[in-house]
Amino acid sequence: MLTPGYAMTATERVLPRLALDFTTGVLDPRVTVTRALNTATRINSSGFLEGVNADLPRFDYDPATLAPKGLLIEEARTNLITQSRDYSTAAWGKTAITVSACPDPSPSGLTDAQTITNSGGVGLLTFVHIGTAGVPYTFSVWMRRRTGTGTVAITDTNGVYVPQTLTSSWKRFTVTTSTPSTTTIRAYIRVYTTGDEVDIYNSQLELGAFGTSDIYTAGSTVTRNADAVSITGTNFSDWYNASEGTFYAETSGSPSTGSIYSVDGGTTGARMLAQYNSPGTNTLFRIVDSTDQVSLTQNGVVTAGGICKIVSAYKQDSFATSTNAAATSTDTAGTVPTVDNLKLGRNVLNAAYMTAHFRKFMYWPQRITNAEVQSFSK
Repeated sequence: MLTPGYAMTATERVLPRLALDFTTGVLDPRVTVTRALNTATRINSSGFLEGVNADLPRFDYDPATLAPKGLLIEEARTNLITQSRDYSTAAWGKTAITVSACPDPSPSGLTDAQTITNSGGVGLLTFVHIGTAGVPYTFSVWMRRRTGTGTVAITDTNGVYVPQTLTSSWKRFTVTTSTPSTTTIRAYIRVYTTGDEVDIYNSQLELGAFGTSDIYTAGSTVTRNADAVSITGTNFSDWYNASEGTFYAETSGSPSTGSIYSVDGGTTGARMLAQYNSPGTNTLFRIVDSTDQVSLTQNGVVTAGGICKIVSAYKQDSFATSTNAAATSTDTAGTVPTVDNLKLGRNVLNAAYMTAHFRKFMYWPQRITNAEVQSFSK
């Protein structure tokens, strides 16, 4: 990357040196994605659920509007249901429920969904997992109504039935239990009215306080590994300025406390990072150079599922951050660590995953003004 040997004009000064737009569905060649095994999924640009092979990016789309969501980055999760799409097997208990093939396309676009019918009384489809009491579990399933108007519910893992509003269109329904009271963790689908038919597809039971993307199983549990997204080597050093600079990150609101990005030297003692400090509430921009140098928290600036735009500027003894146009937070003391790579959606320890969509990332090789920090985060 050539650096101009003249003073920049006002327009040139605010042009980013690095500009990544993950909503285009194209991966910049400087970005590396690592994810083991072929167990991940995404919603493609046609609105269908599809598998994604190892080490490939997951550009995700809204299944209803087809709007691009960006690059999906998630922590590792395991689907504890051993037959996630075949409800006719012995893995699923059935009370007043019959199972048949669904003749219409599933969320995948294939004819691989099934229909459950209440055959009399209260119909119940059950999967049982022996797990751990007192820790969160999340159950998800795709459903749509085929016939009838009666109540359809899924349960949290304490057996509390949560009625769902079904239509003739596919929708993924999710319920979470924060503290199951027993080690017997049950996933239920309940159809209350005799004769009612419900189309269902891919049930998922996860250990975690929120649901993640679909994981298919067929006879055993399956793990989807974490998405490790990074820029290293000269792909990093070509645009990074060790003395001063500004980061812009645009993501969807994470349901968890997780890292938005980490610019680091491979150790916890040399890093600059932005993170969701509390889900749906606040963000943190932090700098560590042997010891903590900067820690700037902005409260009440993000909502769960909403867009988060965080801009953070650095220079020795001059730091600033703003999220979603909040008043700029600053620090006038601190040093800048020596770093050599960028990690998106995770921290230096390859943990604290964002588990959300990364939309854009930009970098300016100068410390922009405090007013610009706030303005750029609108």
